[in-house]
Amino acid sequence: MTDDPLGGEISISGKITETGVEGKVKSRMVSAFDRLLGNLFDWKNPVLERRASVERAKAAGEIAVIAAIAEAAVKQIGEDPSLARRAVDAHIEQLVRKQHNKEAVVLEAFNEIKALPAQATESSTAESESAELDGDWLNFFESYAEKATTEKMQTLWGRILSGEIRNPGSFSLTTLRVASELEPRIAQMFQRYAATRINEFHLPRPQNMAGTPLRNFLDLEAVGLVQQASGTLHLPRKLETPGQDELMIGREHLLKLLCVEQTSTAYQIPVVGMTMAGSQLAAFLPWDAKLAALAIAEGVKEQFRQITLHKVVASSDGNIHYMTAGEAIFPLSSNNEDTPSAG
Repeated sequence: MTDDPLGGEISISGKITETGVEGKVKSRMVSAFDRLLGNLFDWKNPVLERRASVERAKAAGEIAVIAAIAEAAVKQIGEDPSLARRAVDAHIEQLVRKQHNKEAVVLEAFNEIKALPAQATESSTAESESAELDGDWLNFFESYAEKATTEKMQTLWGRILSGEIRNPGSFSLTTLRVASELEPRIAQMFQRYAATRINEFHLPRPQNMAGTPLRNFLDLEAVGLVQQASGTLHLPRKLETPGQDELMIGREHLLKLLCVEQTSTAYQIPVVGMTMAGSQLAAFLPWDAKLAALAIAEGVKEQFRQITLHKVVASSDGNIHYMTAGEAIFPLSSNNEDTPSAG
């Protein structure tokens, strides 16, 4: 570790000031990182180098004060002087560890923001006009980020900070609390299901909601990510052409569904609702259009006599076409070994 108390923070500021992010997003990024790590952008300004000297002197003074307090404590606890010194050492070690965790989270957030194209970092909500993030939100976020000791948790909190900087209001205080309480097993399970999400608020319900799938969703419900796990929630869908439907999944996949009854005018997609926390966390998790299509097909197959999945091709005139020979999803063909499952 460097002897300079500002060394690590100045290194981070050097990386951050190289980004091409502009406008209100950059203002929020600078103010948030400043708030979490401590005025690091001012220290990079040569005009304010004098301030850096003051900060270093101040840091050295604080260390001296801590040492003096330790000595006083040692004198007061004559029976066990090593106890006071161990307590002070442990406190300093804890502060250093928290600072290290926050720096890792900030760097993760910076990398997330820098990796996105310029237009993807701008939002159009009223909150996005603010040059700073909400102070209370940052206070709660800091209390969680400083406890993120593993790479996975630092990545999680870095992505949350990145999302909030790009679009303030993306993550509520409730969502922060839920995220902080997620066990690795639950987090990984939710990521698998979130990859198949139908929309902002719904996950496809497994056709056989019993055994392991039911236990999984009940676990997700218990931690506040989904709701009505054991219910019978459905999304109704009307058919433009009686007896059949063409359902676009993303931009590259299309489900073609032929109803059991050729005169059918509607069907229902069984779903599980996500809570606000689940919806906000799912929004920045990977999404797989093909897995989503397979999961939807699995849930609705009893309402159809045939389901095929087609690769979508957009023509130069903007019209959408799909391959005539689709992948048989239901009933499965003899040479099709895919199992449509959300995991």
